[in-house]
Amino acid sequence: MLKLLIRGRIDGCIVTSVGLYYNAKQLGIKPKILNSPLQLNYKDFVLHFSKKKINIQTMEILKKSVEKLQSNGEIQKIVNKYIGDFK
Repeated sequence: MLKLLIRGRIDGCIVTSVGLYYNAKQLGIKPKILNSPLQLNYKDFVLHFSKKKINIQTMEILKKSVEKLQSNGEIQKIVNKYIGDFK
């Protein structure tokens, strides 16, 4: 889809921003080539637990781990690894 967009064969596409930027990076497309995206919606990543298999201790460990990764910037480093210069 990105190749078609860059070549002017289509006027737009609907994708997630991470998918867009990751694939653009893989194709060697520079950020300045793409216009600013029109955000249609916003979604958070969510982790769900089964009520039948819930383990409060595991849930708390995961919650603290994610909070630590957010506070020390590791999550952003991981995202940057895949989307590069795209912001």
